[in-house]
Amino acid sequence: TKTVELLEFNNMIGEPIPVVTAKWLSHRIAAKDDNLRILDCGRWPTAEGEFTDNHLPGAQFYNESDMDLSLGSPPSPDKFSAYVSSLGISNRNHVIVYQGKPLNNGAGATRTWWMFRYHGHHNVSVLEGGLDLWRSNNLPLTSETIIYPRVKFEVKLFPQLLKEFDEILSNIENREFQYIDTRQLKHLKDNWKKRNQVIYQEHSTFQKVNYLMKME
Repeated sequence: TKTVELLEFNNMIGEPIPVVTAKWLSHRIAAKDDNLRILDCGRWPTAEGEFTDNHLPGAQFYNESDMDLSLGSPPSPDKFSAYVSSLGISNRNHVIVYQGKPLNNGAGATRTWWMFRYHGHHNVSVLEGGLDLWRSNNLPLTSETIIYPRVKFEVKLFPQLLKEFDEILSNIENREFQYIDTRQLKHLKDNWKKRNQVIYQEHSTFQKVNYLMKME
């Protein structure tokens, strides 16, 4: 109840909502809120096929590969604008992102959330619990596809939301900002030889601090 009240308050004062609940979203879908745009952001090989079989009503499949990304980099403003416009998303829409499986801590959905914010669209929210929690609440799913008319999405970059490799390196000494590596610890251990050892040690420190806090 408190979460729903907070969402309603944030809507009233025009504040961005980082996370929405399944209950809140189901109410907005039932109310036929035409300002919503819902995106399934699965990033594994079978994700698009699974989306076709079962997805939230009104959802579209968000496929990063359609923007021809280079590894680890965001798309250019022109590519992002063209792709998002083709999904019928304008700057006025409230975008909801979710993931069909809880892989990599929901990185597909949260990366898309960040991607919209980086390109200047702050009215974007992650669906709490993704498709799994939606299913566990016995909320409706569909195989029907929806195509929205193409609209105009204008980009206004927020470059402060992206840190370059050199900035991360210098921050080890300067401590100008805090960063968190959200990968699972096993992935850090498996891949550390491929990366700068100093950065691995820095990430390990965050992991150890996080572990000790949980123990306490």
